[in-house]
Amino acid sequence: MTQPTNKSEAVLALRLQITRAFPDFTFNGPITGVDGLMNEELDEERALYAALRDKKWSEVSTSVIDNNPDGVVLLTEEAFAAFLPAWLDCALTHEKVRELMVYVFSPDVHKSTERTDNRIGHLTSPQKEALIAFLTYCLEVESSKFVRERARSAVEYAARFIAR
Repeated sequence: MTQPTNKSEAVLALRLQITRAFPDFTFNGPITGVDGLMNEELDEERALYAALRDKKWSEVSTSVIDNNPDGVVLLTEEAFAAFLPAWLDCALTHEKVRELMVYVFSPDVHKSTERTDNRIGHLTSPQKEALIAFLTYCLEVESSKFVRERARSAVEYAARFIAR
């Protein structure tokens, strides 16, 4: 495969890789760890549940992700694998979402990586490769030195899971 020559070609190539790696199926499993609870403090989880219930990742609107750019961290392991591509795809063109996705996978940001380890560990090899390609893209296009450093760390972190 030849290397993309510009940013828009890189985005198209990544979208294709993400689409091929992640099945696009109607997800009807648990979305957050608190599905169905009515506590007022759970507004973000309730919003995600309502927006993602019985949806395919390709049906998740950009506005849902823009309103919940860090919402991917609230998802169950099953929902994470099912909806991660929606966040990755949105992040290709939305800087705020891209930056937050870098932080999600940057071990420098978290005290413990156990939860993220489990999530990445449950991805298939093509899904892990798509995630690494996405994080590499972030490293290449990010203008902030701080975020680039987090992206570099995230690429190294995610690459550890390829051999597993």
